[in-house]
Amino acid sequence: ALRLAIALTFASHGLWAMGVSFNLGPVALDYPTPGLWVDMVLQTLPMLDQSGAQTLLRIAGVLDWAVALGVLLPWRFA
Repeated sequence: ALRLAIALTFASHGLWAMGVSFNLGPVALDYPTPGLWVDMVLQTLPMLDQSGAQTLLRIAGVLDWAVALGVLLPWRFA
């Protein structure tokens, strides 16, 4: 249950970072990237412009999804 909760946390965070928005028939998913996240990236990395910050957030979203999938894999190390 804990692994599922962690995976869902990373997956939902990734949806917001990527700005996912689409319709699946009766179900609509709308996760626009919060403007404060873009502002936070711009303040942290002033060499980026707004499109660069959005691209960086999309990359972070993809990495969040990779972590979410990795948490669910049954691999055991050690």
